[in-house]
Amino acid sequence: MLDRNKNILATNVSINSLYLWPNEMKNVAKTVSKVSEITGIDEEEIYEKIVGKSIVKIKDRVSNEMKTQLEKAMDYKNDDYITGVSISPEENRFYPSGKSLPFVLGFVNSDGIGQYGIEASYNKELFGKSGKSKEAVNPLGQLIPFEKKRNSRSRSGKRCSSHYR
Repeated sequence: MLDRNKNILATNVSINSLYLWPNEMKNVAKTVSKVSEITGIDEEEIYEKIVGKSIVKIKDRVSNEMKTQLEKAMDYKNDDYITGVSISPEENRFYPSGKSLPFVLGFVNSDGIGQYGIEASYNKELFGKSGKSKEAVNPLGQLIPFEKKRNSRSRSGKRCSSHYR
């Protein structure tokens, strides 16, 4: 979202989130210890979050340095590698002009759908439309050659400009 002078009011940025999969951990104590060491999150807190869960988001906004350390710890070529850990890139809304503007602009939820304010009012125009492709397959799931494909193109959302000063 831009203002009348083409300055960015709201944009999406990619952040990394850290997830733990307790059922996939070969050595829970070793994994929790290493994740704690790298992230600075207390081991006890990690144990409390993962007990009885199959997947748990442990941390948002994982720095590039932390991501590199975690990836190194997960590398199976390393004799002491850890398992049951994943780093997932996610889209996050960023407001460069500060914390007060989202109250006017509104915000988007985790699916990118506008909630409140201008984001909600213009969501249909801003969101765009996903494309689709339909193809014929046989019972084994293999593509049937020479069957007509039916495609619908995706459509980008419109740009929104405001007269905010």
